[in-house]
Amino acid sequence: MCSPFGSNNRRKLHEASKRETHIVCRLCGELLARTGNFCYACRSRIRRYRIKAAAVSYLGGKCQRCGWSGNLSGFDFHHPNDDKEFGIGKESNRSWKVLVRELKKCELLCSNCHRAEHSGTRDEKFLMIAGEYRGSLLKW
Repeated sequence: MCSPFGSNNRRKLHEASKRETHIVCRLCGELLARTGNFCYACRSRIRRYRIKAAAVSYLGGKCQRCGWSGNLSGFDFHHPNDDKEFGIGKESNRSWKVLVRELKKCELLCSNCHRAEHSGTRDEKFLMIAGEYRGSLLKW
């Protein structure tokens, strides 16, 4: 039997008659179990976005290595020391005071600089050996 509630199949059919109007999430269109404008998933997504926007702004709004500034999705929070308590980008329910304490341990990097930081190719010994390598290369 198909559910009149879409993917949310936990409610009984007789409860549908109690609702004269169906309230849906303004962002994704999912039927809401409670009153409000957004479903739980969309509220979490909005909170995470707002926290990241505030954190990027707090750290200057541009990459601390190359100076790039742009879309929020292009920024990462790099912990140069191994004193990371939690990842900034995945938090949405911590207080701003706790987030600032963690942000003070971070560098704001663009995704390119952050990947380069963790790639291991900045090691001078690796670069020297890779430059001198004379083995067979892939051919296509």
